[in-house]
Amino acid sequence: MTDGQEAPPTNTGSRSASTPPPSPSVAASPQWAVPPREPEGFTPFVAFCFTINYILGTGFLTIPWAFVQGGLVLSALLLVVVSVLADAAKGYVLESMARAEAMLDERMRWVRAPAPGQAGTTGGAPGLGLVYSPLLPGAGSRSVHASPAMPGGGDAAFDENDDFEADVEMESVQPINSAVGAKYGSLGGSTSSLDVLGRQSSLPLPSSLPGTPQLGGTARGTPGATRRALQGRQLVRRKAPPRYLVKHRKFELNALCRVFLGKAGTNVYMGFLSLYIYCTLWAYTSVFSSAMARTFPIGFLGEDDAYAMYAVLFGVVVVPMSCMELHEQIVVQVFLTGCRFLMVFLMVGTSGRCSEESGSGTDKGDSVALFRPSGLHKMLPILVFATIYHHSIPGLAHPVANKRKLGPVFRSTTAFSGVAYTFIGCFLGAAFGDSIEQSSNLNWHSYRGGTGMIDEEGNITGVAFWARAIEFYVICFPALDVLSAFPLNAITLGNNMFSAFYGRRIHEVENNRNLRIRFRLLAAIPSIILAIIVRELGTITDYAGTTGFVLAFSFPALLYICSRRLALKKNFSTVTYYSSYASSNPVAALILSFGVAMLIFVVVLGI
Repeated sequence: MTDGQEAPPTNTGSRSASTPPPSPSVAASPQWAVPPREPEGFTPFVAFCFTINYILGTGFLTIPWAFVQGGLVLSALLLVVVSVLADAAKGYVLESMARAEAMLDERMRWVRAPAPGQAGTTGGAPGLGLVYSPLLPGAGSRSVHASPAMPGGGDAAFDENDDFEADVEMESVQPINSAVGAKYGSLGGSTSSLDVLGRQSSLPLPSSLPGTPQLGGTARGTPGATRRALQGRQLVRRKAPPRYLVKHRKFELNALCRVFLGKAGTNVYMGFLSLYIYCTLWAYTSVFSSAMARTFPIGFLGEDDAYAMYAVLFGVVVVPMSCMELHEQIVVQVFLTGCRFLMVFLMVGTSGRCSEESGSGTDKGDSVALFRPSGLHKMLPILVFATIYHHSIPGLAHPVANKRKLGPVFRSTTAFSGVAYTFIGCFLGAAFGDSIEQSSNLNWHSYRGGTGMIDEEGNITGVAFWARAIEFYVICFPALDVLSAFPLNAITLGNNMFSAFYGRRIHEVENNRNLRIRFRLLAAIPSIILAIIVRELGTITDYAGTTGFVLAFSFPALLYICSRRLALKKNFSTVTYYSSYASSNPVAALILSFGVAMLIFVVVLGI
């Protein structure tokens, strides 16, 4: 081709943006991408509120009792450790979900990984990871982002939203032709030359070394400048391995176990998950029934009989709710988050006065041990129970619009709950001492805020309205709050059992409402019956927290190790948007071992 002639356009550059091919290449996909649209779903703040509502259920009510059992300082230190490990395990779940998104098609079959440098490209230098880019009108030398297509036209696990970080960077997208020297001037001593990105530059370029390829016949430039000008204007260079992202499909934890751990791993996981959520629902029923029996006693019934009656009433309300599909909950859940913040503030702010009025004041509070290793087996399960939400991550992540924000959202939730637990545990533990109730809100049953007086018959009279309002709120809000928390957890367990029972056939029956309702009934009803039989909240959370060691630490770490190993075996990238300080096999193995060791430790000491 002679100088002055225009190079014929490439196939990718000549296609119209309005007629995309069935399987666009990496280079062409930005040109043919769907116009940017406003992402639909939860904002990060709403996702934060939903996660807080999952974590701050009844678990925080037993935190002060746990701090007293293990010592205030020792419990606070271990809470920091548990929170850090919970954050790392959160990342493992998200990374496993992102890898499953990339490696599985819509029918849960494996897809082929794109070859290095050839992932859907139409040309380029595979060895260098370079592909040719089409002409984008008005692009000039700006950077644009591409999302490569999977072989055969399937989607790769990259987000389409243009506010997400790029996996491929195009340093320039304007095609070059052999007349570049004539069009832009010489690359030698001319004052109008090309810089490294092909832009006009007024600075002269040094003369070429001997043997350097020349542009425009007589133009001369350094080898590096010439090469950068060519590559910058003609090629797309992959900067780093693709980072996989959680997208629009929802992979429940049992599905991840089936994919990466096999059938045996799925069965073991479902056993632990069932025990954990049954205990959680059991605790919700106990909290509601205990609080209502004390606050609204039934005259012709004793407290035990009133407890059983309120448990049945609780079941009448929450079991039908567990069979419903929960939609349009944003306003309710955000409101409940604010109510939880108010609850924590009131309990911490009034704990000193309340302990004095109930007869468990400073003398007993001062006797609380700072370190009590003998109570570790009682304290640790409750701390874990109060921080675990990992089984609900798929459901919480699914409606979030910007999936890249999932890591910061869940991390901020863990940090906030850890700070709140520390304040609650230390303040209430120091205030009430060994007289703290297992469900700590019950210590407010005689709160009067320094108002009123006790008459000769022992009755409290003249209590201010605001003091009565605080007493009523602290005692009754957790009981009313579990009315919304119970169905969320029952739906999680029911859906997991539904998915585990049908396995790979789940996509054929998942829209059958009658089948879903059966499994949700199986999740909701047994816990109501168990709560009537065993009513001690501390005993219930002991069992739940014991299983929590495996659910919160061991299974996420095991999923990370196995999914990473399988990604390497199938030539997929191991990097995701959720990679963090804990994203390594040694750290994951350490957390896996920690979960198993703590399970054995607590069970052995608890016998």
